[in-house]
Amino acid sequence: MSDLVVLGALGAACAAWGCVIALAKPRLVLYLLFALVPTQFLFVPVSNFFLSPADLLVVASILSLLVRLAALKRGSWSAVRRHRYLLLMVGAYLAGFVALGVFSRTLIRLPLAMVVSVIACEQLRTRRHLMRAATALVAAGALDAAYGLYYIARGTPLHPTRFQGMSSVNYAAMLIMTAAAIALAQLAWVRRPFRLFRPGALAAVALATLSQMGVLAFLGAWITVLRRVVSRLNRARIAAAVVAILVVAVAASPVRERVLNRLERQVEADGVARSSSDIRWMLLQASWGAFWESPMFGLGYFGFAEYSNRNPEIRRSTAGTGYPTHNSYVEVIVEGGAIAFMLFLAHWAQYLRQWPRAVRRAAHQRDPALAAALVGFPVVMVSAAFANVLMVYSFWAVCGLAMACFNVVASEPGSELCRGSSDRAT
Repeated sequence: MSDLVVLGALGAACAAWGCVIALAKPRLVLYLLFALVPTQFLFVPVSNFFLSPADLLVVASILSLLVRLAALKRGSWSAVRRHRYLLLMVGAYLAGFVALGVFSRTLIRLPLAMVVSVIACEQLRTRRHLMRAATALVAAGALDAAYGLYYIARGTPLHPTRFQGMSSVNYAAMLIMTAAAIALAQLAWVRRPFRLFRPGALAAVALATLSQMGVLAFLGAWITVLRRVVSRLNRARIAAAVVAILVVAVAASPVRERVLNRLERQVEADGVARSSSDIRWMLLQASWGAFWESPMFGLGYFGFAEYSNRNPEIRRSTAGTGYPTHNSYVEVIVEGGAIAFMLFLAHWAQYLRQWPRAVRRAAHQRDPALAAALVGFPVVMVSAAFANVLMVYSFWAVCGLAMACFNVVASEPGSELCRGSSDRAT
């Protein structure tokens, strides 16, 4: 008990100092939060709740944001307004609690994570801010990778067959692949090939997770952003590196066996072998039935895992713990119902309207700051179709960075469209 008291007192002191610093230097705290997003998964028990270093930074940032809102700061209110649909979505979950007679305190984690996007939208106002925030996310991916590599070096890997960082395999794949894509966008026009080692090393670690989601996410980033901003010479270099990786994967038996084992069915708790695709298909079927049971308010936030146990096969395969949806879009429509899902889509519609202009600006001006701010967004949005990411700070950090980029592009005079910025290329 004394240890818990000491940890609680230390956490309170850190939070207090964090609030003071966040009030004085909110952007600096935001950069620090971006760089430390993987520490969200380093949980410290406080009473019957769990907090992490990233949580303390988020709480400090929220308190400083509330002070700015109380002072009627225009930029702060504008950032909140840009996230109004998400706030209404949380309200829809609360209405669902009342209508369904259920409750989950885990809901507090949702606005806690979303506020990272709000503060990014508020604080990142120039291209220099965008570049620094993007670099902080690269540092976050490197930190997550270093954490996993440390345990491998000491002979106690966090996962027996796949690479894992501070978080689970899929979350590590999302963050590290995001960092790789951002690092590549920052060096899209570089002429010295050895400088591409940084994004290449991060991508290699992300691939070591053997997450199919990570590969698809990077393809999404390549199709939507990278192919338009990476120079022709660097595209050729990247193609050569991909061919080399494929040759190694085929020729090296340890690598080949691990990849092939990843594609094989694994024995579950009930003794039945299933693949990831089998499990996801079961979950989609269960989700469909759950939605039609309560189409307006859903099952209630965090309610699907318990509901999934109604499927005898899922109950046996998980020993009664059930599965989450493994899909953030399905999660919202099943647990929040049609009302929450429409509000969720309305938020992302803002991105669809502004995305083409921002990507054209980044490609036309050859600006690494804009490219780096945008490229992580398709990575996390693809990842959201394969994992439950709505409580993950790195997801909302990337989304907030992209929205801040839209704001920067919209605020610049029209003449900027015609002005080249090759001098910014690195």
